Amino acid sequence: MHLIACWFGRMTERVTQFGHDKLSVFGIGAELNEKQWRSVVRQLVAMGHLQADSESLWRAEADGERARWS
Repeated sequence: MHLIACWFGRMTERVTQFGHDKLSVFGIGAELNEKQWRSVVRQLVAMGHLQADSESLWRAEADGERARWS
């Protein structure tokens, strides 16, 4: 849900806490609704590009390197 909030451009407490509203991708996906973003996230997880780590933080594969999303 946090990734969706970032892509959707939703200002949540967690988004502002981590400064994710300042990321270049913040709000970049406002043309999709939340249901559509959930589908995208499910597909990324199914393809192995996105997974939850032991701290319930999302990790994404970016150009073969792991990028941490807190």
